[in-house]
Amino acid sequence: MRIARILALRLLAILLLPTAAIAEDNCKDLLASGLYDSTVSLTKTQRASAEQAFYCSSSLEEAKSYYQKSKSSSGGGGGGVSYGPFSLSGSASSANAENLTQEQYNKWKSEKCGNKSAEDSAQEFYFVSQNLVNSTVANSWLQCMAKREGFSCWATPQDDDVFVRLNWKRNSLSKAKVTMSYVANGTSQYDGAQAGKLVTPEYELNPGTIEIPIKRTDLNASVRATINLVHDGFNYSCTVFAPSLVKTPSTPAADYASVEPKLVLKKTVGCDVKAMTVDCERNASATPTPGHVLCNATFSATAGPTQNASHKLLSSLQFAEVTVTVKTAQMFFGPGQWLIGDFLVTEVPAEIPSDIRKAKGCAI
Repeated sequence: MRIARILALRLLAILLLPTAAIAEDNCKDLLASGLYDSTVSLTKTQRASAEQAFYCSSSLEEAKSYYQKSKSSSGGGGGGVSYGPFSLSGSASSANAENLTQEQYNKWKSEKCGNKSAEDSAQEFYFVSQNLVNSTVANSWLQCMAKREGFSCWATPQDDDVFVRLNWKRNSLSKAKVTMSYVANGTSQYDGAQAGKLVTPEYELNPGTIEIPIKRTDLNASVRATINLVHDGFNYSCTVFAPSLVKTPSTPAADYASVEPKLVLKKTVGCDVKAMTVDCERNASATPTPGHVLCNATFSATAGPTQNASHKLLSSLQFAEVTVTVKTAQMFFGPGQWLIGDFLVTEVPAEIPSDIRKAKGCAI
């Protein structure tokens, strides 16, 4: 009876493998689609970093599919979408993409991907891209990852450090138990974790996703964390890879020439009060999308200001707010008071140096 149960479980695990692989590919494709979204403004450096990791982790067919979709979305190709193996044979063109051979693709990988495995490159792609796409795509990708069956993991950037996310999804009453974990070039912030370990020995993983902060010990080295589980007699393993934070040479100003401030918020804000009524106060605020900082925040009056009407504008790279205040006239049959205007907020990619931001008209 026990042997029959074990064989049945192993058969089920085998049958689930293609589904898990398809789910992972779907999540990866979802995140990749955010890179050629017309609402996302990326510099050449940002796009190159994300796309190289994508190509290094992909099959030839996946690479061709991504290239064609990004080229179509960009309205004719060129610029960032030509980055990668499709420049091997000369200019990036539809024919070049269709004719790229497996031998050419392997040659490009050997030159550009170094010793990184496809799995490490996929983890790097997740790490780099999730802060570049818009919030809708990023949230959809996180939900997709959380729905994957079995054991999966990925890393999320947090300033200079890393959040490791462990996701366990299996219909079972028993918990998964950790049999081994380690961290390289980082220190786990999980309570009780020993040096070089991600979690405590024999930690039990409940269904769902948990976050474990990792503090880098060397910004010039990549962080790697591996954790092994056992559940109902089956072993599971997952490895997280987060690239180093080596500062790349400064990007020439010419690389940012095509990047223009993008509108984050346009909203009418204002107050209109009559004599002897209550005072009025209205406000609106905005924050940048992932991978960006605010460029300008302005408030332009379209009606008023009358007496006793004013506004206050606060702005920083990460937050902008306008508050409109109007005091009522303290006399019967007095005139009304008002101030109404347009609150406009723009943003640019965070990696653009401050001097170039100023040259583009950014005042924040």
